[in-house]
Amino acid sequence: MFTASWDEPFALPSEESTTLALRTQQILAYETGVTRVADPLGGSWFVEALTDEMEAKIERIMSDLESRGGMVHAIESGYVQGLISEEAYRRQQGLDAGVYPVVGVNRFQTDEPIPEVNGYELDERGRATQLERLAEVKRSRESRVVTQHLLDLELRAHDPDVNLMPSLIAAVKAYCTVGEISDALRNAWGEYEQPTQF
Repeated sequence: MFTASWDEPFALPSEESTTLALRTQQILAYETGVTRVADPLGGSWFVEALTDEMEAKIERIMSDLESRGGMVHAIESGYVQGLISEEAYRRQQGLDAGVYPVVGVNRFQTDEPIPEVNGYELDERGRATQLERLAEVKRSRESRVVTQHLLDLELRAHDPDVNLMPSLIAAVKAYCTVGEISDALRNAWGEYEQPTQF
């Protein structure tokens, strides 16, 4: 089991939040005895019922998408984005109405001020250091090899039946940057534009 740090959605977790998450895991592990068995919920009718329910929902969604021409077509037509938007709206309404309890948000709220979250921001010195490291990598790599790998990747990306993973791995091993690899793929495929949803 993993308990995420409370500030993880906003920034790199702070030492305090990471320690709190770790202590939460340790309390569950050492004080409840839950780790003394391989599967504490093994044989639970409730867990099995939830699993069956989730599986049935997934199969319904997959059948729906298949009937609409498959996942790629459903994304290109904006159908999937519409489903996601509708679910997000429905979920937010449920949170606002208290149907879905979230401790500290719509249950057990306090008047305490919201904790300050200090997000990581790269300062000028850090930025300069990183740019210098990148420049050093580009100076020390073999330019001809990099160019060849990027051209190979772009060429292979035009064929939908080709597995690009070997080419991607070779490009990374040749010290092609993420930006250079992305540019090669953009040259082959263009840029995705999400359909507008209303």
